[in-house]
Amino acid sequence: MNIMVPPEQVSTEEFHDLLFSEQLIVWGIRFWVDGIKKGTDVHELLVEGFNKFIASGSASALDRMMSVIAVGAIDTIDICCTKCKNISPDEHRILGVLASWQCTGVGDEADTLFEKIPTPTGVGHAREPA
Repeated sequence: MNIMVPPEQVSTEEFHDLLFSEQLIVWGIRFWVDGIKKGTDVHELLVEGFNKFIASGSASALDRMMSVIAVGAIDTIDICCTKCKNISPDEHRILGVLASWQCTGVGDEADTLFEKIPTPTGVGHAREPA
């Protein structure tokens, strides 16, 4: 899941600059994508990882959201490798959408931002697990 991003869109924010909760989400997304690429079932490891930080249910929700993204992506999306120190624009976008949906419960701005990744139908399907 890589695409060339114009230089003006490249995030200079690094993984260690994120809040811990954001790091956990990015780790989960990257780990999920890595598992898909390698054909490895990583669900139980994701459950264990999220449960260690009192985020039970998060692994299943992340799996549902990422499945929607994987199936309904409009174009190739940029999810970095698990050891990458930078945050891709798409990872940053997903974090922003999650934050917006969770803080406001209203999707207008988040939906518009997220529609750059999955189809509009995918946005609707991803909102609940997010």
